[in-house]
Amino acid sequence: TKPNPKDKFIIIAYLDPFPHGFLINSKINKFIKNQPNLLPCEAQILASQNTFLRYDSFVDCREIFSFDTSKLIQFQGIISIDAQKAILDAVHDCPVDVK
Repeated sequence: TKPNPKDKFIIIAYLDPFPHGFLINSKINKFIKNQPNLLPCEAQILASQNTFLRYDSFVDCREIFSFDTSKLIQFQGIISIDAQKAILDAVHDCPVDVK
């Protein structure tokens, strides 16, 4: 993450030819809050349905990132069906072309 590197949970969207995924955030960032047209790009995922989360979180679906496999250090689990649907809906509804 930029500007300060930190550990983040990632939703891996696909693996081949190398991992790509979306970042999980604990809240919707100020930039998105100030741009209401981007709110559809945020998918809420619930801690009650995803045991690896400590609190309800948000997946930012505006941008997909590539990852070096060595950076993906610990498998946390598979996200719930509801979270999968929320992410797919956010990708579909987001007015930004995901790249």
